[in-house]
Amino acid sequence: MFKTSSQRLVAPTLVVAARNGMPSGRTSGAPLTSLNFTLCDRLAGLSAHHPAAHRADSVERLHEEFAESLADQWEALGAQARSGPGPQEAEALRMNRTVGANLATVLRHAPRLLRAFDPDAGPGAAPGDTGLRKLQTESGKVFSRMLAHPTRRVQALVYAAAIQPAHHEALGITLEPQAQREAQRLREQARDGLLDLRTVLQLRDYAHADTGSFNFYRATAILAQQPSTFEVATLFEDLTRSFADGIQRLYALPDARVPGDEVRKGWVRTRALPLAPGCDFEFRRPFSGTVRAEGSYLLRTTPDQRRYDVDLVLRSGPGQRIKAIHFSIFNAPATAHEGEAMVLPNQRFLVESTTREDVHDGTSVTPVTRCVARKTGEPHIL
Repeated sequence: MFKTSSQRLVAPTLVVAARNGMPSGRTSGAPLTSLNFTLCDRLAGLSAHHPAAHRADSVERLHEEFAESLADQWEALGAQARSGPGPQEAEALRMNRTVGANLATVLRHAPRLLRAFDPDAGPGAAPGDTGLRKLQTESGKVFSRMLAHPTRRVQALVYAAAIQPAHHEALGITLEPQAQREAQRLREQARDGLLDLRTVLQLRDYAHADTGSFNFYRATAILAQQPSTFEVATLFEDLTRSFADGIQRLYALPDARVPGDEVRKGWVRTRALPLAPGCDFEFRRPFSGTVRAEGSYLLRTTPDQRRYDVDLVLRSGPGQRIKAIHFSIFNAPATAHEGEAMVLPNQRFLVESTTREDVHDGTSVTPVTRCVARKTGEPHIL
C-alpha cells in the first residue's frame, strides 16, 4: 500500500495505536499517524525468533514499500508543525516525525546488518561480502599503525588482548614475542570473556564512517522508548544486544577505559531535551564521543540535514566516574586519529551550565553544555 500518487501520504491523520501489553511508563502517549501505525502493525507480524535472513528479507520488502511515503510524511508533518498548531497537536506531530524518521532508518539499515551479523551463519565474512572483507583488512592496517605509535600502543595491545587469539590472523593482528607477553598480561584482566570475530566486525562496522550503522542503533534505542513502537525495537534485539555486550566486554579491561574525566560530543539541539542547567538525562544506549575536542563533529551536518550545533561536554562528577572506552582502533584508517570514545549505557548526567563560546575554528560561537555524572534521580531518557 501507499505506492501510487493517489495512495501516498498528503496530510497525515492520527490514529490511536496503543496495543494491549505495551510497557508502561515510557515517553509520549500521543497517537501515531495512519502510516506509522500501519508500518508498526506490519512489523509486528514478524518475530525476533525468526531467522535473521527471514527478517532481513521481510524488512527489505517493507523498506521498498514504505520508504517513499515515510519521506513524504517527514515533509508533511514538518509543514503542519510550522503552521502553528496547539501544544497537544504539536507534541503529536513532533513525536510522529521522530517515529517516522527512526522507522525509516531501521528499515534502511536492518537488512544489511541482519545478513552481515547473522548469529546462525559462520563467523567472519562470507566469500562475496566485500564490506566485511574490507573491515577485516582495515583492522590490520589500523592495528599496525597504533602498535608502532608510542602513545597508542596500549590501545593496540588491548585490541589484541580482547579478541579470541584464533581470530587474530583474520583481523591482521601480528605480535612479536614482547607484544604477545604484554597482550597476555592484559588478557588476564578480562572477566567477561573475549570477543569473537563477528562481534569485532560488528563494532568496526558501527565505527566506520561509510556505513551509517550508528544511526540504526540510535534509532532502535529511540523506538524502544515509545509505547507504540517498543515491539519494533525488540525485533532486532540480537543485533543491539551483541553490540552492547561487546562494549561491556571491552570495558572489563581496565586499560581499555578512557583514563581522563571528560568526553565531548557534537549534539543537535531539540525542544524534546533542551539541556538547560539543572536538567537530568540518562543515556540508555552506548554512544560515541571523543577525547579530542576537534573530533566531536561539532558544526557538521547529520544524515537528515540537521546540524551538530552544541558542544556537549560530559565529565566525571563527585564520586561518579564517567564510564567510557577508547574506540579509535575500531575506526577506518582515515578516521582513527579522531580520538573516538564509546560511552557506556545507563549513565545519568546533570547539566551544570550552558555558555556560548568560540570553540571551533575561531569564527563560530557555539553553545557549550557542561554536564557531570550522577548516581540517582528520575532523569529524562535518551
